[in-house]
Amino acid sequence: MLKKIRRRVKTIITKPFKKKTPPRKPPHSSSPSPPPSPAVSPSTPPPQTAEMHRSRPFLFPQAQSTVLPDPSPFFAPQLLSAPLPTNSFFQNFVLKSGDQPEYFHPYLVKSSQSALTLCFPSLFKNPAFIYQIFISDLIISTLDNPNPNANHVISSFTDLSVTLDFPSSSLRFFLVRGSPF
Repeated sequence: MLKKIRRRVKTIITKPFKKKTPPRKPPHSSSPSPPPSPAVSPSTPPPQTAEMHRSRPFLFPQAQSTVLPDPSPFFAPQLLSAPLPTNSFFQNFVLKSGDQPEYFHPYLVKSSQSALTLCFPSLFKNPAFIYQIFISDLIISTLDNPNPNANHVISSFTDLSVTLDFPSSSLRFFLVRGSPF
């Protein structure tokens, strides 16, 4: 019994230090190898598929979501010719009705009823999560708005900024992440 235990301990200890044998090569098949491909003559022009892809981007077909409505009404028409961004920092401005607050560091910004509302968030926390409470600190709107329930439109965006337009009131907001102004 002691010999078996000693042998197992020795095997366990020395196993990581043993040289590993290289994997075996598969045996050569007796079938002949395929003939080499013919050489391309230098006079043949290169394929022009790269130019076709640059001139017209591929757009996925329209699909109806059962979970979320189409976000395209919140984008300006010139932005709809290219794929729409996903997982962008301004996502709350285009999901559902577009009226959820968006965190722009250090402020929460909310767009609703043709107005832009700013808030320096209050924190509510417990051991499970931290939640930023939206309490309006500043509301920017116009008095003579002919359509106060009109939606905002995103007219341009980059990785760190978004431009919100309110067409019914001629208001335009340039929102930049991390900007204190």
